[in-house]
Formats: sequence, structure tokens, C-alpha cells
Amino acid sequence: MRVQDIQTGETYQVKVPQRLPPALRHRPVHTPSDFYADMRLIRLRGGRFELTVTAVDPDAATVDGYEATTITCVSIQLTDDQAILLGLPTETTYEIIGFVSPADQEHGEDNRLPRHRPLHRPA
Repeated sequence: MRVQDIQTGETYQVKVPQRLPPALRHRPVHTPSDFYADMRLIRLRGGRFELTVTAVDPDAATVDGYEATTITCVSIQLTDDQAILLGLPTETTYEIIGFVSPADQEHGEDNRLPRHRPLHRPA
């Protein structure tokens, strides 16, 4: 597919080559999200994933978008009212991290929840 054929708002099936191009294998990593995106590409070599495009840069031949995945771990930030109810000082922000599973179910089979990861990749 050519870059000029890619439409913002559309979802595309992305095929990741088994052997990543040198430009992707040897590029410098500047942020933790860049590192995560590179590790995800390495893990997906030879596979496919869906990408919903949010922006296209024809000059740089890149696209921005979101990959829809599922996760079992969730995090919830407490409000000040919730921290007060729990008897916690409100000078700091609290976050609860854990897994979501039905109360009547044995541990070991967690629910999978949707998550969207932002990506910036060559088209």
C-alpha cells in the first residue's frame, strides 16, 4: 500500500516482516515509549496486528495510530476523596495496580480488557 492511499481514521492490518529493515533495527531510542514500540515490533516479527491511523505524514512516509490490544493488569488513580476515606494523606497521589477477575471465579483466569497503544511507524 502506498502512503498516499492511507486514510486517517481507518483501521489497517499491518504485516511485520520477519527481518526488520536496518533503519528500524539500528535507530537510536530516545524515549521509553520508543523502546517499548521497538520491543513490540521485535516480538511481532513475522506476524500481523491492527492499527487505527490517526495521522499520516506523506513526506516522512510515517503514520501515527493506535494498536488495540488486551491486558489483564489495570491501574486506577485514587481521587482525594477516596484517599481520605482510606485514611491516607492527600499530599501525594495514589494508584492501585492489580488484576480484574470475577469474585466467584478461581484465581488464575483473569479477564482481558481492551487497551490502545499509541504508535509512530514508517508507512
